[in-house]
Amino acid sequence: MKALGTRQVIEDILNAHSTKAQNSAYDRDICILAILKAREVLMTVPTDADDKEYSTAVIEKMNTLFAHYHDSNGEYTSGKAVLGALRDDILCTISVTE
Repeated sequence: MKALGTRQVIEDILNAHSTKAQNSAYDRDICILAILKAREVLMTVPTDADDKEYSTAVIEKMNTLFAHYHDSNGEYTSGKAVLGALRDDILCTISVTE
C-alpha cells in the first residue's frame, strides 16, 4: 500500500499546527516559520514507498529537523518547542495507526 493515506494524515497534523502557530500569542512569526520549515522538509518524503517506510522517513526527518532547528530571532522561543509538539503529535499518530 502506498503512503498517500499516511501523507494526508501528516498534512492534516501540519495544518492543525499551522493554525496554532498563526494564533500564537508569543513570537507568532517564529512559530509560523518553524511549521513552514517542517512542512517543507516533510513534503520531500516520497510517497511511493509503503506506509512503514514513509512513516520511518517522516520520523527521521522530524528528528533531524528538531535536533538542528533554532531561530535566534524569537524573543520567547526559537521555534524548537513548536517543532517538538509537532513531532510528538506525528509520533503519536503514526504509532496509533500502525
